Amino acid sequence: EHVAFEAASLEHIQPLSAGGSSHLDNLAISHAQCNHQRHALASQLAVQEV
Repeated sequence: EHVAFEAASLEHIQPLSAGGSSHLDNLAISHAQCNHQRHALASQLAVQEV
C-alpha cells in the first residue's frame, strides 16, 4: 500500500529487542501511526507478561 511521505516512518522488520539490526534488509517503510500503535501494543503485552 502506498504511504505518503509525510505519514511514513522506518520500521524494523525484526525488532532490535529481538536481535534485529538496522541494516537495510531489516527495514521497511510503514505508516507512522500504524507503526507506533504496534509498538504500543507490544509494550503493553510485555508489561502484562511481567
